[in-house]
Amino acid sequence: MEMLVEDVIGQFRELPTGWITDALERLGLAGWSHGVYPVSQTERRIAGRAVTIQYLPKRGSGPKLPSHYDVIANVAQPGEVLVIAAGGTPCWLMGENQAHWAMYHGLAGILVDGCVRDADEIAELPMPVFARGAGARPYSTHLELAAINVPVEFAGVQIRPGDVVVGDGDGVVVVPSDRVEEVLFQALDIAVIEKEMEEAIKRGVTVTELASVSKQKKVRKER
Repeated sequence: MEMLVEDVIGQFRELPTGWITDALERLGLAGWSHGVYPVSQTERRIAGRAVTIQYLPKRGSGPKLPSHYDVIANVAQPGEVLVIAAGGTPCWLMGENQAHWAMYHGLAGILVDGCVRDADEIAELPMPVFARGAGARPYSTHLELAAINVPVEFAGVQIRPGDVVVGDGDGVVVVPSDRVEEVLFQALDIAVIEKEMEEAIKRGVTVTELASVSKQKKVRKER
């Protein structure tokens, strides 16, 4: 019997991204990003299905797409995560007002492959926001919104709409939407091995004994 997506996401939210990375490696998958970390001081964990926004270098032609506010209100569903892909720009892509708008519409959080403005205010919100940092440089002279809910490259990882994104103080990992239960199954096994390693270290085992436990993290568990 398949698990409810909400149950799977709830369990991912409790797991360190390092364990999920180990699970992805076991399965021959890749989904770890780099350079994007929590802005929030207290809300530093995030998990939810991705709704993507793609920014590209400014062209200045073509139809005007809906704003972030429109996407949050009319495209994203409560519990989902807004993913803003912008190639690691040093410009800010959003500020405190948009973060509040997302929070009041029930989003699980926001990921920005770029910077945010109003960082001090965002850091105090009871909703996680991840970004490359704070910035005062506006994006509008350099970038434009090019697509909504399409596959994107985000901080070195591919994210497709509906993928499960998980973040903590180490960064963000991405679980393909069609592999969530499989990845969770492996991650929960790795959690057991991590506990065994912790206990082994406390007992003062030899390096050889510790390595014997550690190597089990690489072994795929069969159902």
